[in-house]
Amino acid sequence: MTEGLQRRNWPYRLIRSAGYLLVLVIVGTSGLLVWLLSSLPKIDGMISVPGLAAPVEIVRDTNAVPHIFAKGSEDAYFALGLCHAQDRLWQMEMMRRTGAGRLS
Repeated sequence: MTEGLQRRNWPYRLIRSAGYLLVLVIVGTSGLLVWLLSSLPKIDGMISVPGLAAPVEIVRDTNAVPHIFAKGSEDAYFALGLCHAQDRLWQMEMMRRTGAGRLS
């Protein structure tokens, strides 16, 4: 009797397992997307950074090229370093790990 019941229930178990797998894929993909989007640099708005002598303005054009407006050269260099870090920190980290032999 139970053998016949198991034969009739296999499509339901298959559909339920596929549903669980679909939910797992959706949750995993959503989590990955949130994690990746949170790692993007903040290029809009204001960032308060200690160590500047005067306010610095960084304007990015439509091609995301930064244009730095500062009163002093030290503040401009600091802002340039900030722009480099926003745009290329991942590359610097990969090069550091490659050089140290810890890329994996």
